Amino acid sequence: RRLSRRPSIALSEMFPAPKPPSLTPGCLPSLGALAAYVVVIGALGVMSIYAGEVGLFLLSCAPSTLFVTFLVMRFREVIDLWQLLFTTLWAISLMLPLVALHVVVLLLGAWDSVATLHVVAQPLIAAYVQAGLLEEVLKYNAIRAILWKDLVADPRAVLVYACGAANGFALVENLLYVFAQGAFTGVLRAFLSVPA
Repeated sequence: RRLSRRPSIALSEMFPAPKPPSLTPGCLPSLGALAAYVVVIGALGVMSIYAGEVGLFLLSCAPSTLFVTFLVMRFREVIDLWQLLFTTLWAISLMLPLVALHVVVLLLGAWDSVATLHVVAQPLIAAYVQAGLLEEVLKYNAIRAILWKDLVADPRAVLVYACGAANGFALVENLLYVFAQGAFTGVLRAFLSVPA
């Protein structure tokens, strides 16, 4: 008796390659939110030219507010709004001593003495000590305060709360940068810094 051989099946037939993602109706709300973000930031950029400090304030606050609003709409079933608000405000309160320290250093002129040490020292200290080390440690502390709470049962909630803390920092930074450098910086930061 002869054994019949099963035809060989290639791996590509057994495990077909996934199809590339396409534009589906499920992504339309995200695209709508992106379009609204672009329109609002553009309108606030134009308004800040004519409205002065009120326009600059709105331009500074809009990116963080719109981003957190999108996260709330997207993940409303896994987050607690009060916890998100607490985390964001806690991050802002942790940022305030850092801002005060920066202002004191600027007023005392110590920053200029660091710059005279070496032309590379000032940007390195600003990038790695102030922004990299201090801000990231403070963001971690803002999340660490709520990490083991009962409201944080879902990993997606931790990510949303972490984004809330990061947006609290971005809000304070935006206020500092936009009032120091103007509306163009506010529009650039709205598209390059806050979403990142």
